Amino acid sequence: MAIVLIFLPDSKQSTGTNIFRGLALLLPFLTFFGFYAVFVKSDYKQLLPKLFVPILLWLVYVYYSQYNIIIASLDVENQSYNSSYVPLFTLPIVLCLNKKWLRISAIVLIAAVILSSNKRGGFVAFSLAILIYLFVTGVVSPKRASLLKRVFISLFVILSVWKLYDFIESAKDNFFLYRLEKLQNDGGSGRVDIYMQVINGITDSNFIQFLLGHGDNQVVYLTKEGYSAHNDFLEVMYCYGILVFLTYLTLHYLLIKKALVLYKRKNKFAGPMAVSVVIFFIFSFISHVIIYQYFIFLVVFWAMVLGTNDREQVDNKRNSRLNSLLK
Repeated sequence: MAIVLIFLPDSKQSTGTNIFRGLALLLPFLTFFGFYAVFVKSDYKQLLPKLFVPILLWLVYVYYSQYNIIIASLDVENQSYNSSYVPLFTLPIVLCLNKKWLRISAIVLIAAVILSSNKRGGFVAFSLAILIYLFVTGVVSPKRASLLKRVFISLFVILSVWKLYDFIESAKDNFFLYRLEKLQNDGGSGRVDIYMQVINGITDSNFIQFLLGHGDNQVVYLTKEGYSAHNDFLEVMYCYGILVFLTYLTLHYLLIKKALVLYKRKNKFAGPMAVSVVIFFIFSFISHVIIYQYFIFLVVFWAMVLGTNDREQVDNKRNSRLNSLLK
């Protein structure tokens, strides 16, 4: 993507803006390797409470400090706030917190943000992620909690979340329920119309455009509404071409494969990894991930999983050699 941006920059933006966007596209790679180096040497159980809990609290504070001003300034059709997605993307990291009370408190905090934001996609992603987390941890947990128990826990969580929603909605004139009821009629806030415009733009591309794309940020000039594609798959394909698109699909494939491997091995990261895959895929399909800053939290989590597992494998091999020598 960064290479495509260099050769096909947004001609309607300044050189400085294009350079900044190019550097921003490199940030996830730098973040991954940086945090991998940290977690391959350090215990995540010690780092997470000190580093990411304060970050989560700060994100929630920023959200609620701006919430009343933004909600009050919007009309009833647009009372939803995208910044609620940022705390949600910390969920996989939050689920790795070692202390149960801290983990549950953080989950409740994220749920409160999502419920108050009126974001339908956020609600679906959060609910599905929690359900999958409960199921996966029920399988990989050493205690091997029964499936029936997990089902009851899942139902309890859903009902609890819904009751909390009901309370919030009663104070907000049932605006979120109104948005859910409109979903069938508004095509996901006009997403279907935008998707069709981008698909038509892709099919009308010449060979070079199909191969390398139309250039960075070009979807906004394609759609009559002046919006992005609201879909990472379409955005990547139109702007960066089939080569980057296939690379992006490969990323999704590798993450799903890794999640399945951790699940089969009953690894402690299986549940949080499944959550990260769910959040990544849902938001890639209904919104954007890789072009926004909150993608960094998923990158940090993946670096933590790989770094920790690699460190533990090295430690296990070293211990095995020592045991064999002692024998």
